[in-house]
This record gives sequence, C-alpha cells and structure tokens, in this order.
Amino acid sequence: METTQHLGSLDALARAAASLKQGELDAKLFAQTVADSSELIAALPPAFERVMNDIVTRLEASALFGGESCSFSHADLYNALDHWLERARVRLEAN
Repeated sequence: METTQHLGSLDALARAAASLKQGELDAKLFAQTVADSSELIAALPPAFERVMNDIVTRLEASALFGGESCSFSHADLYNALDHWLERARVRLEAN
C-alpha cells in the first residue's frame, strides 16, 4: 500500500514538472510541490533528496533570468528533473 501511495505522489510531482516545463507553474510553486512530497522523498535513498534539492535550488535561481543564460540552462534542469523522476519510479517499483 505504501508503494502505491508513493507512486501516486510521484505521479503528482511528474504532473507538476510537466506544468513547470509548459510555463503553467512557476519555480516557487514547483518548489512547494516538492516540499509537499516530503514523504515520497523520504521513502527514497538520501541521494534522491540531495539531488532534488539541488534541482529545485537551480530552478528557483534560474527563474531570476528571463531566458537561457550561461549559468542556467532550463533544458538541462528539466532533463535532470525528468531523470530524477524516472530513477525514483524505478526505485519505488523495485520495492
């Protein structure tokens, strides 16, 4: 049952990530969605939390720039987020 709940939370986080990429959700609201997913993140190995925190920090910082900059590539951040979501799903489904 717990895995099913975590997978539901992961699906919600993936929907939020899709909204972020489409410009329907800003970085601050996405960061709040991540914070609201603390039970999901706690169910994963500690490295997942560190990586997600890094992604969120960079997303929030990149929001200060209107477009791509030399320091922040939105495409790279979104790719990192997609990779995190994929790896989290694999880890949860393995349990």
